[in-house]
Amino acid sequence: MESLADKLRSLGVDFGKKGIKNKAEGNVYKKEGIETYVDGVEIGNNFGTCFLVTTDYPLTESWGDYPVYAPVDHRKILQVSKLDAEQENPLAQMIFMDTETTGLAGGTGTIAFMVGLGFYTDDNFRVYQFFLRSPEDEPAMLAAISGVMEGEGKKIVVSFNGKSFDTPLLNTRYMINGIDSPFAGCQQIDLLHLARRLWKKRLPSRTLGFLENEILGFYRSEEEVPGWMCPELYYSYLREQKAEGVSHVFYHNAVDIVSLGVLEIHMAQLLNNPLKSEPIHKLDQLSIGKLFYDMGDVEKALQLYEEAIDKSLPEHFYVDALMEYAGILKRRGDWKKAIGLWEKAAELDCLNACEELAKYYEHQEKSYETALPWVNRGFEILEKFPQHHYQTQQLNDSYQHRLERVLGKWRKNHGG
Repeated sequence: MESLADKLRSLGVDFGKKGIKNKAEGNVYKKEGIETYVDGVEIGNNFGTCFLVTTDYPLTESWGDYPVYAPVDHRKILQVSKLDAEQENPLAQMIFMDTETTGLAGGTGTIAFMVGLGFYTDDNFRVYQFFLRSPEDEPAMLAAISGVMEGEGKKIVVSFNGKSFDTPLLNTRYMINGIDSPFAGCQQIDLLHLARRLWKKRLPSRTLGFLENEILGFYRSEEEVPGWMCPELYYSYLREQKAEGVSHVFYHNAVDIVSLGVLEIHMAQLLNNPLKSEPIHKLDQLSIGKLFYDMGDVEKALQLYEEAIDKSLPEHFYVDALMEYAGILKRRGDWKKAIGLWEKAAELDCLNACEELAKYYEHQEKSYETALPWVNRGFEILEKFPQHHYQTQQLNDSYQHRLERVLGKWRKNHGG
């Protein structure tokens, strides 16, 4: 049976790499604490002790294509996260948080054996990593985390799926241990939710690792272990008291935290100046346009759609963009522009565009003779659909009903 160490080596994890202390001699391993491989300190409080690693990343350090820090206005990212956009100095209130847990299902039996917290100081991006050398250290770790949150005045938690997973998990652990959770009243910025809205048109995946590569231009080193292995590495550490494998989780977690900081700043820049900050992909621009419309900034949304719609887009995205843009114009009552967009989409066999045109001429213009050709065009497009599909039959029935209604109105109008 393949050992855990063999699994790690097969994944390209290089034991004893830079930043990981390796004091093992040859292939003979004794029981070794995490201190053997990771530079950290034991910290204590009224609840006991836990292990803490502190790492500072200079603000000017490159993180792929971007620096660790860049000045930016955070109001738009707060607004899209449905937070108070006018609160004072939001970056100073932000804590970037990620956990490594004993399982991904959550529930009362799952604990966070590592909690990473990052925040910006005047000179660095500081990362604190709290680690449970034993599950019995959990109360001490939770109390230490509370001390950081309260001492640093952090009230906005920035995470990646943390709103649904990490924060509820930690709140549960605090409750079980009879300690008030510092996260319970915090505001939340979940970058996963925003990433899905910004890049779902262009990117096949919105995992943090994929965004690091495709958006930030950052690639992890050979110290990296995949996230799904972290629970197994921790359980192995508890069973065998050999810390070499779990020591690589510190690298994995630290990179997650710093990437959250860099990604949040990049997202804020995109939302502040989507047409000016840097060259932007047309598909991303369309997504930002939809996001601005949802925030109520219709003028900015229209500008983004106007500049993004381009026949060089993949056809299905081009058609979707035409329909989204036309929908905004329709709700504004700008029928002339909307009609032009629907006609372009109809040329590309968009059934919904034909329906919109037929409805416009039937209900707005009362021009039934103009509506009829669009109903018939819809039938032509439907002939290309799978004929035995239930949805196709429903659409046929709907268009047949529309045809009969328009014909009836036309005959009545002409005394037929």
